[in-house]
Amino acid sequence: MFERLPYHLSDWFHFGPTELLQAYWSAAPMDAIDARHYEQRAHPPGSSIFERRFRSRFAVEQHLCTQFAGARGYACPRVLNDTSEAVLRDHARFMAHEVMLLDPWQIGLVFPKYAWVGGSRFQCMNNMMHLDWVALQGPELAGFQDAPGLRRLIRERGRSKRLTALAFRHSRLLHALLFDPQRSSAPVRRMLSRLARHL
Repeated sequence: MFERLPYHLSDWFHFGPTELLQAYWSAAPMDAIDARHYEQRAHPPGSSIFERRFRSRFAVEQHLCTQFAGARGYACPRVLNDTSEAVLRDHARFMAHEVMLLDPWQIGLVFPKYAWVGGSRFQCMNNMMHLDWVALQGPELAGFQDAPGLRRLIRERGRSKRLTALAFRHSRLLHALLFDPQRSSAPVRRMLSRLARHL
């Protein structure tokens, strides 16, 4: 949505067979060239204000995930916001088949530092959530007690995400005002957040 970072799999916690987790976390360290990638190069045209804040070629989470996914034959990004058709297709396939994505509150995780994330409309739209992961599983939602209700929630979330993405693209001229960490734009953000709730 706002930061287009395929294969940016959260590193808060992972559960799985020991061998699989060891393979995931065995990525080679990021080298100095990749760590300073955007100190030497311009960001790709169309990069968002958030993507332009990165100095490294990939976010750390992407660096880990792309090495794991690439070794399994998935098409991986060349830079952090590479959203080519092949990358997005394989990212969706990777998330659907290699990962089970849960929201923190589903498992009772209390993480005070990031408690604000669950209540943030911005983060809710920007992050891939459990419902997005369920949607990737395809139309067959067998095993869920209320498949029609779940499909309705998936449609509603998809609509909200499309409208939010459209609003973000068309508000590009305001991004420096809204998202510059040096400015106090809290009142404007609150107003836009209230507006977004009605989308």
